[in-house]
Amino acid sequence: MSHDRADVIRPSRLGFAFKNAKSLDQGLIVEGTRKVPFDETWTQPWGEVKDIRNHHNELRVILVEAGEPRRRFHVVFRAYDDGVGFRYELPEQPNLTRFQIMDEETEFVMTASHRA
Repeated sequence: MSHDRADVIRPSRLGFAFKNAKSLDQGLIVEGTRKVPFDETWTQPWGEVKDIRNHHNELRVILVEAGEPRRRFHVVFRAYDDGVGFRYELPEQPNLTRFQIMDEETEFVMTASHRA
């Protein structure tokens, strides 16, 4: 990942270790991506601020195992004016029905000691 043409994050691990199933953390290929801008304002019934603006750009990355059993998951990144966030989604699929996640393998290898 880069910012102003300079690398910020080096290639890093992501995925899951499951109980009684092969880990889903290697041999992954990008099957597709989708970018979606989002901007809405909603009203909360209490609190100091009545109207809340939810404004972000979303990048959805669809990953699939290169080999069998070809399980897939999505990584959804959201960039806001004041920060970024991400989440994983494991969609329903025949080759990943019942599972127990034992460890989440995410790591971010930074290129330097960046300020945040």
